[in-house]
Amino acid sequence: MKKILLFVVAAVFSSSVQAQGIEGDAENGQLRSAIAVHTSEMRVCYRENQKALKGAQGKVFYQFEVNDKGELLKVEFSPKKSAFKNDILNACIVEKAKTWTYPAAPAGKTVKVLFPFTFKASKE
Repeated sequence: MKKILLFVVAAVFSSSVQAQGIEGDAENGQLRSAIAVHTSEMRVCYRENQKALKGAQGKVFYQFEVNDKGELLKVEFSPKKSAFKNDILNACIVEKAKTWTYPAAPAGKTVKVLFPFTFKASKE
């Protein structure tokens, strides 16, 4: 049986990932933290779609955009930066992301973050 590991790499710790917040790193950090607490849900998406993934692993990137009311304006898969693409996995992640609570951006602004999820299957 394989054990699924999900590593969340925040942009703060990776020089190859840049946040795109309008107001700077403080708001991006809050948004990153709000996303990071949901790693177990991402692990479920990956585990449930293992057969369709056929051993695919690596980083997949999603663009999150949140307004000044804490409403998710957009969450979408970023195929150009991602190691693999799977429509079923992406749909699962996007649907779960729509149910999360996000911190509000500064008044009249939106905050955008490109967030990587790293999926890796390992033998138990």
